[in-house]
Amino acid sequence: MTTTVDNSAEAPAPHGDYALKTGLFLVAMVAVTLYLVFSSARSSPGGLFEDCCAILLIWVTAVPTWQFIVSRRRTTPFFAAVSALYGVYFGVPRFNDRPLFGVEKWEPPAESVAPALAVALLGVTALTVAYQLGGPLVRRVPRMTRALDLRRALPLFLGATSISVALRLATARVEIPMSVQQPLVVVQAVGEMCMAGMLLAYLRGQLPRSQQFFLIAVIGVQVASGVLTGVLANALWPVFALFFVYAWEKRRLPAGAILAMAIVFVPINAAKHEFRERYGVNTSDVAAETVLARANGFVSAIEHTAENMTVREMLDVTGGRLGLLATLAVVVYQTPSRVPYWDGYSYQDIPWHFIPRFLVPSKPAISFGQEFPRRYGLIDYENVDTAFNFPQLVECYANFGIAGVVAGMALFGIIYRLMDHSLAASSGGILIAAVLYSHLLNIETDFADVFGGLPLLILVLYAFLRILPGDASAHPEGAVQDTAALSLPVRDLDA
Repeated sequence: MTTTVDNSAEAPAPHGDYALKTGLFLVAMVAVTLYLVFSSARSSPGGLFEDCCAILLIWVTAVPTWQFIVSRRRTTPFFAAVSALYGVYFGVPRFNDRPLFGVEKWEPPAESVAPALAVALLGVTALTVAYQLGGPLVRRVPRMTRALDLRRALPLFLGATSISVALRLATARVEIPMSVQQPLVVVQAVGEMCMAGMLLAYLRGQLPRSQQFFLIAVIGVQVASGVLTGVLANALWPVFALFFVYAWEKRRLPAGAILAMAIVFVPINAAKHEFRERYGVNTSDVAAETVLARANGFVSAIEHTAENMTVREMLDVTGGRLGLLATLAVVVYQTPSRVPYWDGYSYQDIPWHFIPRFLVPSKPAISFGQEFPRRYGLIDYENVDTAFNFPQLVECYANFGIAGVVAGMALFGIIYRLMDHSLAASSGGILIAAVLYSHLLNIETDFADVFGGLPLLILVLYAFLRILPGDASAHPEGAVQDTAALSLPVRDLDA
């Protein structure tokens, strides 16, 4: 049996390689900056201050990507990905062609954008600083060092993945009781973990050819079934988990795959609106439609979009979808002058999220999708069809103002650093991390909704990991967090 070993005490990367990667990264960032400043329009009429805040925000959120590219240790690009999302959501909208509030019912004055950009910059700075300084705080936390025997685990990977996909397809057009939804999510998460395990086996040359075709087919089914729900996030979560495993194993970003996904995402996102008008986003409402008819409908929506929209218009639609700066500007402008601080209201029911619904079927169905926009006049109180996301950074400000943004985003940074420390040290840990990270990328949803289900998910994924065959002969697969940690004792979760 062949064991893939990744010794933690690796030789440092050559200085020239470090300098080359850093130089190329800086050239790319300068090129992006020049394009945004001199070739793009402005979504609000603000001046130099807004430009500087937006550009600085983009640069701050790009630092973790540079760190991953030049890193000499084995880790994941999760923090790089989540930071980049903050740059895209809050910095890039400043340079969109479409008006910042073009899709909002309530339009605040233009001067509300500058304070919002300043708040966003403060938040991402607190996030980045806390993550960077969090290393010493987490060094004594146990790390998961369980290495898997991937060859022996393949039958379990195949079985769990098949069950997960079958359940996903079987429940796609059925109204699922709320008490059953969370167990289904957990089963699907186990399936995503096993898909990631099969990918890891493939990257190490341990996946038979027949199972390679199976993996490709399963990924295709997962993505297609997600797209046909009308919610593209359902198609992206499994792909993100595979992305993190690939980057951890190969120690590089799959640049080609990222570029391909970005190119495909633009027309599909634009066609999504046409598709939703025909079929809606809840597949249980179209029980008379077959999956094939729904697929044909999406193809038709893409053709309709291609015939009636230019590439620039598709990009504008995507920019509007990825822009949260307008939402933050509305909240910053109205809080607390018109809308009082929430004072932790959106966090008070977090304990309910930690309790599985199948244990307490009558627990409250907590959601801020309509309460949040109603408070700020984004929708009428009579509107029961429109919902708004409540982004975590916006939630911090709505509850406690600037202090909430600094403290809340710093807390996120510590949590992310803790997870990177604990789960990036072995093949077993990375399979759990990949699934968790794909869910945590949802920064446009409130804290309780994103983090509330993590304890149960971690418990189930870890229990399944213990069932998988370990490889006792393997050396530690993860690199040490940093040089200073070498002198400190590190406990092992699997000792």
